[in-house]
Amino acid sequence: MRLPLPQFESQNRHPGYIAEVVETATTEFLAQCLEPEDLSFAMMPPFGSWVKAQDEDSGNQIYAIIYHVTTSPIDSVHRARALGLSLQELREQQPQIFAMLKTEFRAAIVGYQPLYSGRNTSASDLSTRNKSAQNGSAQNKSAQNGSAQNGSSRQLELDAVVYQHLPPRPPQVHQQFTTANPKK
Repeated sequence: MRLPLPQFESQNRHPGYIAEVVETATTEFLAQCLEPEDLSFAMMPPFGSWVKAQDEDSGNQIYAIIYHVTTSPIDSVHRARALGLSLQELREQQPQIFAMLKTEFRAAIVGYQPLYSGRNTSASDLSTRNKSAQNGSAQNKSAQNGSAQNGSSRQLELDAVVYQHLPPRPPQVHQQFTTANPKK
């Protein structure tokens, strides 16, 4: 007897949320792309593109570059085989195929941005940072909400410095990844 695949709600996803970490190491991670809401393949990020994640425990923003992307069956027993059908024919005749494939990517960690620590700043700098935090991104707002629930009172905005070396720890399994703009 086969059980149906679980269907998870995806309505509350961050618009840039493309993948979730399924394996992690010191210098790299493996992430699985999220399933699309229609009958199609998961969005495959371009080779060499930048991704980022907010480490929920430390608050560090981790940056990585995608160096390997694959689409394969969800289990290791079955292999995909050629059916000689177009994508439209697959959607009509074999719609389950799309749920039986996964798209994963490997990314090399290239740097991180720690939380702002408040060292060596004047009162005007802190005031400016607090105003920008109030007008900040959805990630900062969700981080602030998370810390309020945890009772933390530390400053929850990212430092201006981005370190171009490995973070103190890699991203955790099930960490959400979004696309990143390398110019920022």
